[in-house]
Amino acid sequence: MSEDRLLTTREVAEILAITLSWVHEATRDGRLPHIALERYRRYRRDEIEVFLEHARSGGARRL
Repeated sequence: MSEDRLLTTREVAEILAITLSWVHEATRDGRLPHIALERYRRYRRDEIEVFLEHARSGGARRL
């Protein structure tokens, strides 16, 4: 799997071990970094890892 490949919503939910609905909500609210491709949302692995590290240090509003 290429490191540059964009992730789907389902893959992000699996990486973060959270529900798909939370990923949808956090994406809509702008809490989760994403790329909008018309009606699709995709995610960069490195940005999700930064988000996760920020959450570990107590910086996430809700997780």
